[in-house]
Amino acid sequence: HNNKKNNNKNPHSNSPLNRFASPRPHYDDDDDDETTTSTPRAYRHLQEACALVQRIEIEANNAVSPPRRNIRFRPGQCASLTDRDTMTEAFSRHLRRTYKACPSVLDNNITLPALNNKDSQLIQASWVWFDAMWKELDSRSLTYSSLATTRFGAFPCLPTLDVHYCSQLRRQSRESMISQLLNYATQLEEYARDAEYACANVIALLKKSFQEYGVDPPPLPSPIPLTSYPLDYATPQAICPPWGLRVMEALNQVQVWVDEGTKANVGTPPGAEALAHPSSPSSDTEQFLFGKKSESMMVHSTQLAQRSVSAVIQAFQQQDDEEKNARLSRKNNQVMDRLAFMKKHQMMSVELLDTCTSDIAQKAASNLHARTKIREVPLLKWSVVARNSTGTCIVTAHHIVFVTQNIPLLGSMGGEKVVKFNLKKDIDSFEIQESTAGILGALSVVILLVDHDGREIFSFRPSTGGTRFKKFLDVLLSIASENKSILSS
Repeated sequence: HNNKKNNNKNPHSNSPLNRFASPRPHYDDDDDDETTTSTPRAYRHLQEACALVQRIEIEANNAVSPPRRNIRFRPGQCASLTDRDTMTEAFSRHLRRTYKACPSVLDNNITLPALNNKDSQLIQASWVWFDAMWKELDSRSLTYSSLATTRFGAFPCLPTLDVHYCSQLRRQSRESMISQLLNYATQLEEYARDAEYACANVIALLKKSFQEYGVDPPPLPSPIPLTSYPLDYATPQAICPPWGLRVMEALNQVQVWVDEGTKANVGTPPGAEALAHPSSPSSDTEQFLFGKKSESMMVHSTQLAQRSVSAVIQAFQQQDDEEKNARLSRKNNQVMDRLAFMKKHQMMSVELLDTCTSDIAQKAASNLHARTKIREVPLLKWSVVARNSTGTCIVTAHHIVFVTQNIPLLGSMGGEKVVKFNLKKDIDSFEIQESTAGILGALSVVILLVDHDGREIFSFRPSTGGTRFKKFLDVLLSIASENKSILSS
């Protein structure tokens, strides 16, 4: 690309926007060795050029976006952008009026190279291929604007969509399906991981009780990989190559629509027969009638093309939805099994401690009975502050007990105060109420006990790890109301 210097005195001659508008751009570049550009840079320029076209279309069609000056045409110009020169001039004028120079892509900026003088070499390198590609598509009537002059599906064009175009539609639909699949699978995975973290919290908190009572904890469940679950799905492309049955039916329907359009012959507008007689209207009337015919053909051809593409896209999406549903069903089965394993492990841990018959466990149950009249093996003890008194929260398989110390006042006796609740009958849920950190420091988390009518019946402050202790209580509450038949499964 050895170009001579351009001595044109036009004030816009040195602007890259003006060169972008010309059919074959030329740039002010001295003969240096850096006139060649790598393919990735040229490809980036083409991507940004496409983004510019989309940006202008959005500005013209989106009424919600901030008001900007859209492309305007002089009187007599075709506003449909079907003429290449008109389109080029309109875009060039729009760029000069609306956009300013952007940072250069040579500085690793993702921007439009046409809006910076330093990037002229990128445009020069990519324009050779771009211009040749455009001319080839234009000569074969493959551009979108060719629908104005060549009816969709008419000879010598294909009577249906091109196989390479269908391949691109399939790739686009599949990428969208994979993105949705990953999104849904991530949500299921997060739900399963939360349950596993809660189970790990129970294991860590009950570890000391197992050691103290001399009981071996239940073994952890072995994870089952996703591939171990069957996938109830058959690839449509294998059943009906190359695209699947639904897409084949859509392509056949497109061909039927094309044949119907050919037979219908959108054709001659009313009054055109008079042109064959000597008393035919003037040339202006003839141009008007056939212009109306051409406009009608363009509208019909454009609508048929959009209808055909939409039918094929919908067929691809239906096939991809079947695969997405099958894979989500398999993932859901794995997640449900993981949740069942975690629930069973938690219930077995509580059951082993609650039915423990060791001397230490029975002694702990007797001590609890002497203080609270409840004969159960304590699972966990936690230091708390309840009703302005320090004490201990004792958790069993069926009860939660608060033992606090009464502060002796003048003329009164001190002692213990016991408040107990049945997990299944008295408590519906545990809730956290976080207060602002003050002199209490770590005691800023308040746990509320809510009954089945939604009323607060008790509240306390754990000494440490309030959130962790609340998650343990949630698991224990769910176990207390769970059907014990799960242990035998």
